[in-house]
Amino acid sequence: MQIKADDVVGYVEIVAKAQETYGVTIPADTARSWEKRRQAWVSSGRPVRSAARPDHEPLPDPIAPSVNGSPAWLWSQIAPWLERTGKTRPKD
Repeated sequence: MQIKADDVVGYVEIVAKAQETYGVTIPADTARSWEKRRQAWVSSGRPVRSAARPDHEPLPDPIAPSVNGSPAWLWSQIAPWLERTGKTRPKD
């Protein structure tokens, strides 16, 4: 799989791209709390989530656990997750 450099995001880039793409302000602490909840979900054995509660879908797994001290994700996975979970509205 070929990964483009501008598709790799950390907390700061998630916040910036959400603002740029959707016009929403997401505090960096909120992005960090999503990762903490994902880690807790993984630690508990990745229990199945109810489809009736899409806003509780965990953050996608990072592609790298640490890049310069922060996890790294693909924006191409984060953007659809933001939309699915209702954290943003789908882009037009």
